[in-house]
Amino acid sequence: MAKKFLIDTNVLIKYLNGSLDQNLASLIDNINIEISIITKIEILSWSGFSEFQKNQILIFLSKCRMFSVEDEIIETVVGFRNKYKLKIPDAIIAATAFYNNMQLVTLDKDFANIKGLRIISSIEI
Repeated sequence: MAKKFLIDTNVLIKYLNGSLDQNLASLIDNINIEISIITKIEILSWSGFSEFQKNQILIFLSKCRMFSVEDEIIETVVGFRNKYKLKIPDAIIAATAFYNNMQLVTLDKDFANIKGLRIISSIEI
C-alpha cells in the first residue's frame, strides 16, 4: 500500500511561497496533495498573499483532495482536545490524519506528543 500524507497548513504556505525546505518540497511535488478542510480555510484566510496569489492558490487547492469533518473524525477531535489541549483547527488536522491512517507533514511541534500520529517534519537524503 502506498503511503498517504496529509499536508498541514504551515507546510503548504511555505510550499506555495517557495520557502519550504527542498526535501519536503520534493516530497510534495511527487504526491497527490491531500489536505483538511481546515487547511483550505487557514490558507485562504492568511493575509500574506496578494489577490493574484490567492487566485492561483484557489486553482491549486481545486486540484487537492480535501477531507471534510465527518462524525468519526469529530470524536477523535474531541479526544485530542481533551487529552493534548490542542487548538480546534490543529485537533481537526491531527484527527483527520490519524483517522485516515495518514502521515501528517507538518512543521508544528504541538503534534509530537499525540500517540499513534505519524509525523514527517523533515526528509533526510
